[in-house]
Amino acid sequence: MPTIDDFLPKLTAASGTASLAATLPQQFSVSACGPYPLASHVDIPSNSNGGELLLALNDISVSPVTLLSIVPDHDPRRIVVTLAPMQLNGTYELFGLESAKVQLDTGGLMAPLASFAVGASTVDDADPPTITEKQYDQLQQANDQRTQLNQTANGRSLLDTFNQHNDAYTDVFNNNSQLRTSWAKGGAIAEMCDYTSQALATSGMPVNPQDKLFGTQQLSYNMHAFSQKIHLYYACLKPYPDAAVAALSFQAQVATNTQNTQQTVVPMTADSVYNTVNTAPPANQAALQLQIQSLQETFARIADNTHDDTDLDLCVQHGFVMDPDTIVRVQAIYAESLRLHDPKRRLPLHSGPFSSSLAESHFVFALSEQPDGALTLKLQRSSLSVPALDLDSAQWQGQAGEIGRSRLGSANFIRGILEDRIASQLTRVLRTLASQEA
Repeated sequence: MPTIDDFLPKLTAASGTASLAATLPQQFSVSACGPYPLASHVDIPSNSNGGELLLALNDISVSPVTLLSIVPDHDPRRIVVTLAPMQLNGTYELFGLESAKVQLDTGGLMAPLASFAVGASTVDDADPPTITEKQYDQLQQANDQRTQLNQTANGRSLLDTFNQHNDAYTDVFNNNSQLRTSWAKGGAIAEMCDYTSQALATSGMPVNPQDKLFGTQQLSYNMHAFSQKIHLYYACLKPYPDAAVAALSFQAQVATNTQNTQQTVVPMTADSVYNTVNTAPPANQAALQLQIQSLQETFARIADNTHDDTDLDLCVQHGFVMDPDTIVRVQAIYAESLRLHDPKRRLPLHSGPFSSSLAESHFVFALSEQPDGALTLKLQRSSLSVPALDLDSAQWQGQAGEIGRSRLGSANFIRGILEDRIASQLTRVLRTLASQEA
């Protein structure tokens, strides 16, 4: 197979199907970004309830995408791609989602909550939370698993499927409070994270043990992990149906290839997981689609509370536990997704165009030759920076405008997401070229 030395001359050529200069699009496009919550509740003119304050960015484009240079870094396995200055354009919407203002501790003493004072936030914007050293090490450990998965065709396919819907999964976790509540309830996820980290570092230790339970609800690894995939399915079902199907398909293939379900635990070490991924035969697409379709119809009836015992029996046949508590949870997650995307609850406040000038930017990529001969590519760092977004916020009126301006000023993560979206599009172009060479 072609080596890195064969690939680089074609990549840096002025023309040709493997040339970056000839392959780059004239612009990068991001159809939507957000909506992002800015405040839990604000007063909204002409509406007696008020509601949650959100910001959405739409029709985002970056152009012209012009390659200035692509050269090897000090390390011959790294390349530096330099793009000319670009213009970021799009439209924004500041709006509310109608909801009554909750001022009582309805889950405890039924006493007034000071945290629901006007404009209050449960997080100090001036002192954002930080991760611990242990959490940082676990993130690095997780990143190492991605590197290992990249070494085989099946592993790369698995990562590509996840990356295809990564923005959708991020969005539902950011905005669906019921999903976040179910995810964190009982502390099982935190315990499982620590356990998985230990299992990855200990030879022969099963990732999904039979004899250990997690969280205050004392659930098995399989029970909790597969339950969370169902929760994710219901959170994505309304706004991102393709991402929902991807989550369901992944669970179905895991069950087929490993015999693991919510009810059945087949202990697997990290090595056996990788071996299963690397040697799994191509899925029987016809059978998989038939199974997914029948489950989708059943899950839809459960979401609408029109299911019967036949639906619950089908869930059991496919390894899903749909007990009364689970049904209540998934219906709440689904209802929250409907609420967030119900246009009747959308209360427009301000909207308009925005633009931002991006300086010349440099992207450093590392190239790797995998054991099977494939070339893979990873973005290591970038100088791309989106300046503060000018959304004409000086014209925003009332309490919603005041709080929106304050929160927007400290919402650096929004610019970071835009930077990541732009860098991801360049990375996808390069990865496509690398895969064609493999």
